[in-house]
Amino acid sequence: MAKLKQMLEIGKTLKGAEKISKGMIADLMLDLELLYSAQGKPDKAFEVSKQAFEFNPDSDRIAFNHAWHLIRQGKLLEGYKGLNRGRKAGVYAKPDINTDKPIYSGQDLKDKTVLFQCECGLGDEIIMVRFAKEIVKRGGKLIIACSKSLIPLFNQLGKVVDKEFSGQQEFDYWIPSMNAIDILGIEKVTGEPYLKADPEYVKKWSKIIKSDKVRIGIRWAGNTCYEEELWRTLDPLDLIKTVSTNKTEIYSLQRDDGMIDLPDHVTDLSQHLETWDDTAGAMENLDLIVSSCTSIPHMSAALGRPTWVIVPTLAYYIWAGHETKTDWYDSVKIFKQRKFQDWSEPLARVKDAIRCLN
Repeated sequence: MAKLKQMLEIGKTLKGAEKISKGMIADLMLDLELLYSAQGKPDKAFEVSKQAFEFNPDSDRIAFNHAWHLIRQGKLLEGYKGLNRGRKAGVYAKPDINTDKPIYSGQDLKDKTVLFQCECGLGDEIIMVRFAKEIVKRGGKLIIACSKSLIPLFNQLGKVVDKEFSGQQEFDYWIPSMNAIDILGIEKVTGEPYLKADPEYVKKWSKIIKSDKVRIGIRWAGNTCYEEELWRTLDPLDLIKTVSTNKTEIYSLQRDDGMIDLPDHVTDLSQHLETWDDTAGAMENLDLIVSSCTSIPHMSAALGRPTWVIVPTLAYYIWAGHETKTDWYDSVKIFKQRKFQDWSEPLARVKDAIRCLN
């Protein structure tokens, strides 16, 4: 393989050795794949990933990385099986559950209860909870275990408990949410809304968000503990400048980390956003949500609200399949970086799109 020979030569140069291990070669190929992905060259990254997988199919880390490309290409089942191997490598979800009950594998669910265990960040919980309804469709009883803050909003889907105590529940089978697709055999996702805002919170927020202009909610940063937060965070003043016109009214959905002193024409909602029900209620009173890759666009899109998400070249797989759209959410428009760490170009496209709003 030409690429492998090239990596061997690179390996000799970097390591100063005549021979390097299989693991070292694999690491170098993973680095090259990451470099191409960061540069916005997913096809080149896929070719390297494919060669790395063929070279060392026993590597769980390589299989995990390769799965990302498969999902981007729409190969959901195959991709999610690969993602599951990332658990062994310590780079994928680890559900915090203490149980000897088996993971669901297609059994008859009549008179059976299935625990749907949400995993990873809040955005991931919001993304994957859509698949919990499949348990009910198959005749089973459903328990959703999620982060405490999401319980009030997820209650509309069935019985919900704090995932910190999921092992104390009575159930027959369970599903780790990040592998719901391959466990349930889902071959294609659909983008219709699957959450609803509480009408009382919608009414509450109608008294806070009041304008005859186009009402735009913005968010520029997410969880600072996320290892790739640096690459997805926008400059807040650049974002504000991008969406501000004489036809728009701007509302900040930013909370906690990333807060700044906002310009006078931007309304800070952070003091009122006490719960996710508040956030959902606010979103229902906004005409558009514009955000970097945080949990906010997932919530907005799950509600079916018009959502624009601005993502880096190395985008999360939910946003990576198409240039401007995603199969996961019908109401989303994607603005992706075309050059690593350069936000000016996607923000310019957002600005042009804002001008077209009534």
